[in-house]
Amino acid sequence: PKHVDVAELLSVLDFTPLPVPYLAPVSSGGVDSFSPVPDFALLHVTADASVPLPGEAIVLCTAGAFELNGTPIARGESLYVAGEPVLAVTGSGELFVATTAPRPA
Repeated sequence: PKHVDVAELLSVLDFTPLPVPYLAPVSSGGVDSFSPVPDFALLHVTADASVPLPGEAIVLCTAGAFELNGTPIARGESLYVAGEPVLAVTGSGELFVATTAPRPA
């Protein structure tokens, strides 16, 4: 086994707790948008909304029931969306949309 100098390791490590790096959402039109990196966005939808989709998306319904461009989706179901520039969401509950590009401002 490789030798580990425990005393040296403990002298260079910093055990100071840091605050949790929560990502604050940008809210617009009933949609909360989280964009941690330039090429990804997670959208949280809880009511009727018009969601621009700049790319492909995966939609997950975690509560309630919705219609997405006329296609029904209920709690526990998911959809893959491609080629739709706008997602017309009607219904109530909780819906998450993961997109391949950030939502336009």
